[in-house]
Amino acid sequence: MINMRNIGIIQTLDEQKGKKLFSVYIYIAVILSTVIGGYIAGLEIMSILRNVIISVIGVVTYLEYFHKNNSSMLFRMNNIRGYCIAFALSNILLVVNCGVFTGMAWLIGAAFAAIFDGIEHAAVTYGILMLQYMILILMPGKDISIFILYALIGVVLIILFTQIESMKTIPYASAVLIILTAILFIALNEFDIKRILHNKSEIVMIFISDAVFISLAVLSCVYKENQKDAEKQYKMLLQKKLMNVIEADYELVKKLHEYSAPLFIHSIKVSMLSRDAAEAVGADMFLAQAGGMYHEVGRIRNEKDYIKAGIELAYSYGFPEELISVIRQHSTGSEKPKSIEAAIVMLSDCIISTSEYLEKTGDRQAVSDEKLIESIFKNRIEKGNLEDTYITDEKIESLKKFYIENAFE
Repeated sequence: MINMRNIGIIQTLDEQKGKKLFSVYIYIAVILSTVIGGYIAGLEIMSILRNVIISVIGVVTYLEYFHKNNSSMLFRMNNIRGYCIAFALSNILLVVNCGVFTGMAWLIGAAFAAIFDGIEHAAVTYGILMLQYMILILMPGKDISIFILYALIGVVLIILFTQIESMKTIPYASAVLIILTAILFIALNEFDIKRILHNKSEIVMIFISDAVFISLAVLSCVYKENQKDAEKQYKMLLQKKLMNVIEADYELVKKLHEYSAPLFIHSIKVSMLSRDAAEAVGADMFLAQAGGMYHEVGRIRNEKDYIKAGIELAYSYGFPEELISVIRQHSTGSEKPKSIEAAIVMLSDCIISTSEYLEKTGDRQAVSDEKLIESIFKNRIEKGNLEDTYITDEKIESLKKFYIENAFE
């Protein structure tokens, strides 16, 4: 038997630890680059200290983005490790730029965020990197034309790279990036051929930077294709496992039936309703169905904490982690749902349980289906039970409409 004191608390602590480690990493990366860059640039200690304070303010703003609305962007990132490497590389190149011109390659962190996590994350990363550039490179009296180039190219880079979804889009994005880079460089040198040729080393480094960004885009497409293939195979395997555990002759299904006919019937109702709701909004119907079937399976062990008991049973039967998470998160009094399937099982259970309770008290006819469901959705939203699932308002409305039309057929 698996010894588990409180899996929900443990998982929450793991997430909190991940957030803290990420925050520490960002602080170290930015502060170190500020100090080392200032030293290379020959700044006095007080000037370096001033820059560190400005950097810290930038980091505080940056990290606030990841913790807004009591939910962390960190755990929605598609490649946290890759992003950390790209962000560190950006800061290293900024430090090197204090002594040797390295082109625009230090924007690689923003490019990585644009490719993997979208324009919002890329914009925030771009902002903190530009702040670092201004602190480390843009000294008083220095020509700001190159800074203008960086500012404009950074925006173009983010917009272009958020649109890269496959290899087919790379030639277009690459052509636009190279052409705009050339046009901006020529314009910022006031179309002066002599001046442009005088800065030919900068031209080379800037176009090498473009090559780095394009290479990153190519590698990301290869990575994404491999991920898609792996995810497809995993989903097929997961679906097979889920279909197996909801078979009528599956051992734990039979044990649930033998333990309590009313509990078994309730579980079947939640299972079927969850399956149909998931199908209606494009969620995993097999995961929702299995989650509904086993959401209260822990009760067969007659222990005080039926959720803990259910999780232990699920582990002992080798259930997939996705299904175990639904069992853990379905109850309104335990951990908040982290997936749309867990939220659907929670809502289905609330709707059916409330209706069953009102039937027993003789008050069911006094409450319309629409009013009952509207009340449950309002209550779950007000208590924040859906905030960690990142379900859109549009999808919430679709779910509500589905339940109103189908929950009590």
